[in-house]
Amino acid sequence: MIVNFFKKILEKKETYQSFIIMILTFSTSFIGIFNQKIIIQNYGDKALEIYFLVLSWFLLTSSIFKLGSKSTFVTLRNNPKNQINYFFSSSIVGVLSALLFGVITIVGLNYNNSINTNEISFFIPPFFLIQTVNLYLSFYMLSIKKPIIATALSFLSSPIAFLLLYFNFFNDLFFTLFLSYFFSFSFLILIIL
Repeated sequence: MIVNFFKKILEKKETYQSFIIMILTFSTSFIGIFNQKIIIQNYGDKALEIYFLVLSWFLLTSSIFKLGSKSTFVTLRNNPKNQINYFFSSSIVGVLSALLFGVITIVGLNYNNSINTNEISFFIPPFFLIQTVNLYLSFYMLSIKKPIIATALSFLSSPIAFLLLYFNFFNDLFFTLFLSYFFSFSFLILIIL
């Protein structure tokens, strides 16, 4: 009886997709821990502090411009033409909002006298931009029933960031993180096409 239960579960394609998504998610989290340690080693604890400030600000503001997007993409799953139109229109609104909030973040960080302005990067708005594009693309991939590619968008940036941070290719933390997201985005676009 128990064997039949597991046999029925393991026969489904969705089960394997779920396992792959769980493995990618845990791997991303695990790599992220090492990325934070490398940020402290290469850029200092102040850089990690600014990174957390910027990342938390992105997460807070992104909830504003992605409000309802995930469910709308799934709702439009049976109407591909409207789904594509919604993808482009919502992405434009999201990208413009992300750039605006990125600029506000730089202004806000410069306004605070306790933060050394030399540590603030002008790559914060592009960092917001590429994360927003990845979010909308992953929503779209989920809506066309490609959850592994949607999860891989986030996963691929972590090992790329790890390599870029470990070898300390660039002095600017946010430029390094921007490149990791950009490379993962570009790689998956090549796979999709």
